Amino acid sequence: MDRKQKMCTEFENDILSNKEQKTVEELTDFDGVTDSDRDFLRYLQQSRFNSVLNSEVTKKLLTVNTNSREKIDLLLQDNIPQFIENGDRILRELELLGIAVSCLQTFVQNNWLGPINTTDTYEWLSSNIKEKRKDHTFRTSIETDLYVDGEEIYSRCIGIEYLYIARIILLEHRECIRSLQTWSWWLMRCLAIHQCILDDKSPTIKATCIQLMDELSKTEPLLTDDSNRDLIIQFNLEAGYLSGMVL
Repeated sequence: MDRKQKMCTEFENDILSNKEQKTVEELTDFDGVTDSDRDFLRYLQQSRFNSVLNSEVTKKLLTVNTNSREKIDLLLQDNIPQFIENGDRILRELELLGIAVSCLQTFVQNNWLGPINTTDTYEWLSSNIKEKRKDHTFRTSIETDLYVDGEEIYSRCIGIEYLYIARIILLEHRECIRSLQTWSWWLMRCLAIHQCILDDKSPTIKATCIQLMDELSKTEPLLTDDSNRDLIIQFNLEAGYLSGMVL
């Protein structure tokens, strides 16, 4: 593992376990890293998810709309490949993960932990989508996209768009990711949250999560190296809880 990959892995692990160890100024091995990149990663380290979503980095992914898309999934379909290829690939993958994590954590904050994020959900989305949201069918279409195995979602969820974006990035675009080890872990968390807001449990989500658990348990060195003992314990606790209580 080269120095840059090792640095990325350490940063991933710190975010996963909510540790703030590596200073952003140390991330000098990434090609073309800018002040905006450093700000983004610092916000992510500090769990300032609203700042992450309003950052210049996030705007590159969610505001640029060259094809005038009016649906979030199509916007991301256009922008994610270009976002990853435009710059240091490892850094871009890490930032893409950061956007998904921030969306997921904001959804959890709004619906479980509090306080509710009062920022306009669409403030950082393209103008076409901001305009389209005025159509009463816009939220309905997002909710429908989140139905799984015929199970509908709880209609009073706050900021369902956050979960929607996180799920699209983590699940539908995971084939774009080559360098990150914790992507599947965050996907597992995302699907578990999705399962919690369905009317009844989805066999599809359960099967996917079990598959992810199996894959993660064999991920080297994330969950096989004794130096990651704390993460191994954390994974086993999470997997056990999800298997017994959520899935």
